[in-house]
Amino acid sequence: MTRSFILALPMLVAALGLPACGGKSRDNDAGSSGAGGNGSQGGSGSQAGRAGAGGASACDAFHDDGGWSVVVQIVNETNTALQLGERTASCSNSPLFQVFDADGAALPDSGSCGTSCEDAINGSFGPCPQACAIPSVTTLQPGESLNAPWRGLVTLTKTLPKSCRSGGDAVDCAVAQNVSPGTFKFTAEAGSTLDCSQVGGGMCGQCTPNNDSGGCSTPGALVGGPWHSAEVVVDLDASYGVGAGNENGIDGMTRPIEIVFKD
Repeated sequence: MTRSFILALPMLVAALGLPACGGKSRDNDAGSSGAGGNGSQGGSGSQAGRAGAGGASACDAFHDDGGWSVVVQIVNETNTALQLGERTASCSNSPLFQVFDADGAALPDSGSCGTSCEDAINGSFGPCPQACAIPSVTTLQPGESLNAPWRGLVTLTKTLPKSCRSGGDAVDCAVAQNVSPGTFKFTAEAGSTLDCSQVGGGMCGQCTPNNDSGGCSTPGALVGGPWHSAEVVVDLDASYGVGAGNENGIDGMTRPIEIVFKD
C-alpha cells in the first residue's frame, strides 16, 4: 500500500517544516534465522519467540527472524468516507492498525528506527537517516477496503555481549522476532476529514487510486475528526500465514485478518 515517499534532500524536509528524524524500517531487514516458535517470550507480554537450534552459537539469538506473510484487510462498511493515516506531522510513519497480544499488551513496533543487533554484530550500524517521510492519507469510500501487509514481527531490546562483536563493548540493540500462533487483537482508527494545513500548504492534492492495495492516497495530508474505531480478535494460526513453515508466506492459501468499520 502506498502511504508515503521519502525526500532525498534534507533541505526539502526543512521547506515542508517537518522534523528531521529517521525511519529505518525493521520490517525491511532480511531475517536470517527462520521460523519463530514457542521458545523465549518477548517483553511486554508479547507472544514472540524463536525456534531453538541444537548446537547453534549463542550469537544466533541476536539475528532477526524472517517474519510471516499476513494480510490485514481494513473494510469500510459505514455510510461515509473514512480517512486513514497520521493525525500530526512527524517522522513516526505509524501503521494503519495496532496489534495487542492475549494479555492486552501492545506489540512493540517493528518498524521504528533503531540499532539492529545484526548490524552491531557486523559492525555496520550507524545513525538513522536524516530525512522524513511526507505523510499520506488513504481514503476509503463506503464499501471499499484496503489490504495492508503485516510481517508478524515485534522488536525486542536485548543486550548484545562483547563476545558477539568484532570490536567494542556490549551494547543494547533491537532484534525482530516472529510472533507465535495465538490470540491477538487488531485495532484501527479512522478520521472523517483531511487536514492539509500542516504539510500541504493549506490545500489538499488529488487523491490517487491505490490499484494494488485499495482506496486512494493524498500526499501531504493529515487526518481530522470526527473519529471512528474498529477492532477484531483473531486466533492466528497457519490459516492466516502464522506458524512453522510459513516464513515467506504461502501464496493463495492464507486468509486475511479483517478489521471492519461499521456505523
